[in-house]
Amino acid sequence: MRNTRKRERVATGIYKRIDAKGEIIYDINFRDEFGKNKFLKVGRKSDGVTVAYCKQYRSKIINMKYLGEDVSNIRKKSSITFDDITEDYFEYVKYADFKEPQSFANRYRDHIKDSLGHLPVESITKNDINNLIMLLKDKNLAPATIDRIRQQVSATFNVAIGKEKCRNNPASVSRVDSSSLMRLNKKSINNARERYLSKDEANLLLSELKLRRFDVYFMALLALTTGARAGEILKIQYKDIDLENRYINLVETKNGSSRKIKITSKVYDILNEIEFESPNKYLFAGSKHDHLQAIPNIYSIIVGELFNSELDSRDTKHRVCFHTLRHTFASWLAINGTPIFTIQKLMGHKDINMTLRYAKLSPDAGVEAVNSLEEKFIE
Repeated sequence: MRNTRKRERVATGIYKRIDAKGEIIYDINFRDEFGKNKFLKVGRKSDGVTVAYCKQYRSKIINMKYLGEDVSNIRKKSSITFDDITEDYFEYVKYADFKEPQSFANRYRDHIKDSLGHLPVESITKNDINNLIMLLKDKNLAPATIDRIRQQVSATFNVAIGKEKCRNNPASVSRVDSSSLMRLNKKSINNARERYLSKDEANLLLSELKLRRFDVYFMALLALTTGARAGEILKIQYKDIDLENRYINLVETKNGSSRKIKITSKVYDILNEIEFESPNKYLFAGSKHDHLQAIPNIYSIIVGELFNSELDSRDTKHRVCFHTLRHTFASWLAINGTPIFTIQKLMGHKDINMTLRYAKLSPDAGVEAVNSLEEKFIE
């Protein structure tokens, strides 16, 4: 068995040693305010701890000592658990005004807490994260769902690092990450939706929605005819609507920049019947005069009845959801021969690669050009 106590000096006050599992551990050496020589474990190399970080951490402790701060109990941080830093993360989520903050709490309760909650944050390694991922795979969760859970764990560590409650993030995935399991999950995600509605399907959905709840029908009509996302539609205020020029200004979009969407005659007629109140009032207001936080459940119920009843709940490529309406808008544009750069602009895509997946639906406009070339130059 290796001697886990034997240290090798790698820089001033920085030492490394090999533990029983063969991993490199970094320690720092300093004298506390009583002149007592102390060694303090910083962390494992496999968790991203470097000599440069150790130097920075040691300098911080020495500065604390010179400022008269108590450094004798610096190990107390090891008692902080993942449950503790999760509370900080939830405060951050609340402060940052994330959409659907309850989903973060549900994700933690259902998938993270039992595996990590009781563990001291400084003891959590990438192996623990990989074990969590294996458990999630055993639950038959979709790869995208698993990675959202990993991202939440990673974000929790980042918040804790910012509050100086831990020193590294074992849930991060970087180019130098040697963990094949984490990289495999990262690479295997494919969220591209292939399902879009036919004309008959769209009209069937709209007629059902109109019959059962008009405001949800109007939301769906907006999405189908403008390509706006659910979050963008729910945040429309009266001041964003310009009936004279027939457009709506989407201020809070996913890519961070505003864009104007032209409205069709049906949308115009509905808006024209509404008595506009305060400019700051939301078009789809909730019970507290704020905007609705999500598309009402009646939409999911109806699309479930019409389209999803025989599909696996994990089949995100083919199940119809509210985002399918945006995908349908772009697909119809492509089928109608709209230039791909025009579709990009209407969809609000910053990256043309996001739009190119619709190119396969476009009629082959190049055929006519090639045929005319042959007629002109080939005898």
